[in-house]
Amino acid sequence: MKKLVYLLSLVLVATLFSCEEENVEPDPVDEGIITLAELDGYWEFQYYEYEGEQYGCYTLNDNTIYDQINDDLVYDWDIDVEEMIIKFYSPCSDIEGNREFSKNYNEIKTNLYNFTIINYNNGILKLRFDEKIYYDYNYLGGTLVLKKQ
Repeated sequence: MKKLVYLLSLVLVATLFSCEEENVEPDPVDEGIITLAELDGYWEFQYYEYEGEQYGCYTLNDNTIYDQINDDLVYDWDIDVEEMIIKFYSPCSDIEGNREFSKNYNEIKTNLYNFTIINYNNGILKLRFDEKIYYDYNYLGGTLVLKKQ
């Protein structure tokens, strides 16, 4: 019996030391349309498109639309993926600020806004404005267009 236990112990030890370590590569993470590395940097506001109309600093006809879109969407974005912060600068006024953000596949979320990335091509980023948290917003579903600088 002792010989059998000894023999099984030797076989177990030999098996453990003879197994080759598998070099398993982690599955690549699908980051969606744009990666965090590509998102990093300064993005210049181009326009906000809503129901076929393009809105920017000085192209808005209706003051109500202008005020609401300008206050929320007419911003250049300086994205720092290391700190996970978006710094906002208005090209239309002296307003600026920053918000922490997260990116999950094709979603960008801050504590106030949620966007879906719908296209990224030749340095042009298009985001669908999905939600303004805590407030009712009349112009959801439009497309925010930013250009990488």
